[in-house]
Amino acid sequence: MPVLSEYRFTPKQRILSKHDYQKVFNQAQFRSGNKRLLLLAIQTELETGRLGLVVPKKHLRRAVDRNIVKRITRNTFRLRQSDFIGVDIVVLVKGKFNIKEIRTQATDDINILWDKLAQKIKRAKLEQTKQDHCTDDQ
Repeated sequence: MPVLSEYRFTPKQRILSKHDYQKVFNQAQFRSGNKRLLLLAIQTELETGRLGLVVPKKHLRRAVDRNIVKRITRNTFRLRQSDFIGVDIVVLVKGKFNIKEIRTQATDDINILWDKLAQKIKRAKLEQTKQDHCTDDQ
């Protein structure tokens, strides 16, 4: 069983600079989304995964609601961080949530999208290792 300290969300796991956000937006290798959320990701050489959040007032007027979505996203990322080592991910809220059910909607949506994104990344890494083995054999 993993130690609790392995599930921490440290400042090194946050995308902070405008440059890093732009890089993910412009060069996204992986996408996963639905009508409310969009996840964009790129592979990096870092030893941890990093998360960036974009939660505009346009879709969630109240600060409380924006904070709920951000907290749920950070928490689910923290629990799944081993799936996203060496990946920068930006989560963008692009649609409205039902305010009465925001916690369940956000949790359900983000968990489904994390699963889809993790599968895409695993598939890409498998293909990369296959290509590496083919070039090594020649």
